[in-house]
Amino acid sequence: MLLERPAADAPNPKVALFFLAVLPPFVAPGAGSRVTAFLFLGAVFVFNGTLWCLVLAMAASALSGRLRRNAAGARRLRQATGAEFVGLGARLALSK
Repeated sequence: MLLERPAADAPNPKVALFFLAVLPPFVAPGAGSRVTAFLFLGAVFVFNGTLWCLVLAMAASALSGRLRRNAAGARRLRQATGAEFVGLGARLALSK
């Protein structure tokens, strides 16, 4: 049986529309090559996004390591998460 690719793997046109709507004010009208300016700004966006994702991954790894070494901290985190879910459930139950 062949598996078909889901439609979610197709490129998202909303991203292209976002860049076309947001980036033009940052490109000088008299610039020699507007395409180069758009590509440069896109590369800056990708670079910043990559750095941010790396920082998040390293922070999550450090937090995970601390929680694995500290059973009391992990228990408090589970209790806080459970209390938050109970609170959200109560809010949902009491909403109109």
